Amino acid sequence: MEINPLAAEGVEQWIDMRQLLSPYYSRHELSAEVERWEDGRTGVFIATDDGEPIGFSEVSMRDRAPGCSTSPVGYLEGWWVAESRREQGVGRALLVAAEAWARRRGASEMGSDAHVDNTVSIIAHHAIGFTEKRPVARFHKAIG
Repeated sequence: MEINPLAAEGVEQWIDMRQLLSPYYSRHELSAEVERWEDGRTGVFIATDDGEPIGFSEVSMRDRAPGCSTSPVGYLEGWWVAESRREQGVGRALLVAAEAWARRRGASEMGSDAHVDNTVSIIAHHAIGFTEKRPVARFHKAIG
């Protein structure tokens, strides 16, 4: 297994995996997201095995994050491992790469979130050292 920063030739593979994690985003929206990464505030790491993508981590730099007391904060925006490769250290290796990237940019904490019903993600977060902080309800209201 190898963990490497996302390269231009791997963008389509990242989009495929990102849609498995977040199927409500279109390929067009995700392609546009890649263009916004040019500001250097987002890092993406791809796990491959024999050249085949098996997971990714996506981390951004935020000024603050719920439960964190320092700034800036590395924030795990997306994290996915192929079901057949879970519980084999792939997710942990992807997080280690994301944490190192965030540390190089001045972060001393990582934040993340998971839907309350996503028990697989919650268990994985706990397994790699995250602790839950003040559960919050998030709201949305269209006003236009």
